[in-house]
Amino acid sequence: MIFVCFIDIVVIVVLLYLTVRKGIEGALPFFIFVVVCSPEESTLPLPFFSLTTRRVAVCALVLFYFLFKRAGAPLLEKTPLKYLLLIHSAWCVLSTANSIVPVTSIKQMLSQVVEYYVLYWILVKTVSTTQTVHKILAAMVFAIFVSCIAGAFEPYTNWRVTQWFPALTHHFGMSESDGRGWRVQSTFSNYSLFGSAVAFAMIEAFYFLSIAKSNARKVYLWLALVLMFLNIYKTTSRGP
Repeated sequence: MIFVCFIDIVVIVVLLYLTVRKGIEGALPFFIFVVVCSPEESTLPLPFFSLTTRRVAVCALVLFYFLFKRAGAPLLEKTPLKYLLLIHSAWCVLSTANSIVPVTSIKQMLSQVVEYYVLYWILVKTVSTTQTVHKILAAMVFAIFVSCIAGAFEPYTNWRVTQWFPALTHHFGMSESDGRGWRVQSTFSNYSLFGSAVAFAMIEAFYFLSIAKSNARKVYLWLALVLMFLNIYKTTSRGP
């Protein structure tokens, strides 16, 4: 519990520092890294909901967005998918009103509408250059790279990075695959989610490799890709 509190404090402090120094747009890459890399086990259980590190980061980003908002033209003049998001939000309200487990449905609705759509809105209204988009994608690649470093140990040892955090029950537990050892899930909730994230990160890594100019960056990306190939093979997941 103390370790989770420490991580949350670090996330808030770093986000605040980056926002004050570079603006909310400059803080987005670090925020994305936290969202992608932090495990679900990094959670503070509260009476009515679980305060994950991801939610702490989202709340901090929303607060800092309104406190330190700077004038500037966003990259997109309009909000893409705006009406689709509104329709889905209305559908969530309707389905929640007819739910046989209203408390769970309300939590799920708030999780989707607030965590996903508010974040999407901030990204659309904040990102002003393609350079920021590159930095965000690079943060995703680095986050998966870090997760793959931890995941590389899972098939061969009994160590899991999530052992550093309070135990949390998932819908899919650890399982073993014939010939490949334990199915790797690293900082993700299960091996399929991890495999899907690695699959996306591999595409981004290949893109950055195609435009990389320095040898150091090329070495980093190739190392990341090797670990990603190992991890996605060890997930034994069909989708990725």
